[in-house]
Amino acid sequence: LAFNSASNTLYVVDRGNSRVLAFDVATIINGEGAVSVLGQTNFINQGINQLGDPSSSTLDLPSAGIFYNTSTKSLYVADTENNRVLIYDVNTIINGEGATAVLGQLDVNGNQTFFQSMPNSGFVSDYGFSDPSNIVLDSSNHRLFVADSTNNRVLIFNLNSSNELTDFHADYVLGQDDLVSGLANKNGTVGTSTLSYPSAMAYDSTNNMLYVADGENLRVLAFDVATVSNGENATAILGQPNFTTSSLLAAASSTINLNGIGLAYNSASSTLYVSDSYNRVLVFDVATIINGEG
Repeated sequence: LAFNSASNTLYVVDRGNSRVLAFDVATIINGEGAVSVLGQTNFINQGINQLGDPSSSTLDLPSAGIFYNTSTKSLYVADTENNRVLIYDVNTIINGEGATAVLGQLDVNGNQTFFQSMPNSGFVSDYGFSDPSNIVLDSSNHRLFVADSTNNRVLIFNLNSSNELTDFHADYVLGQDDLVSGLANKNGTVGTSTLSYPSAMAYDSTNNMLYVADGENLRVLAFDVATVSNGENATAILGQPNFTTSSLLAAASSTINLNGIGLAYNSASSTLYVSDSYNRVLVFDVATIINGEG
């Protein structure tokens, strides 16, 4: 979900139908219809891009990674199966409209292209994605964080003062030592700086902390991103007792089972909300974190 408070519009990723629905929630009538749709030309089409044929107006199983940029009135959507992030101008929406920009797909001349969906795996680059799943904006320091899930990394893009992209190449990476490496922790060594299928993120703008759900390692890592260096170590961990374990543990206040999870941060109370597949939402006090805390 993403919310535009200025227009009382709620954007909902309808993954199985390969679309994003926009609802007018100024007042809600139970079961009301959406007012507009992205990814499909109308409300009755579904999944037209699942066999390939990407364009500026198609989506293929978009993930929960979606957010609204109030600075630019743009909606960012992780178009997961097309291995890209689409950026839509949603000041007004025409059903099935095309995105205005794309991250993750460049042509042979280095220009953005809407007409390919190649996964960036094997020979990993500083711009490509393989199953991107989540997007977070740091509007104060003008940065965009993208969870590049199958490459086991988070890419960081610097933005201009209006929180707009200046190019399509990442500037920093978390989870890997450099911008051209991937898969380092896939069934490999678990450490302070490694990620294995990062699937969700939340950002604390007051303390410049990025929380990353490290999905296959069954933990949440906290990174101090006041300044960033490639492959930097996390400063704290939730869900595991230390940085070198990734065991599936019985349900307890300190364990997290991260299948299909979401993260949310509440700055007023310094609390982090973590949903996990033990059918619950855990609330952590992260004003100060003790590794493995309950």
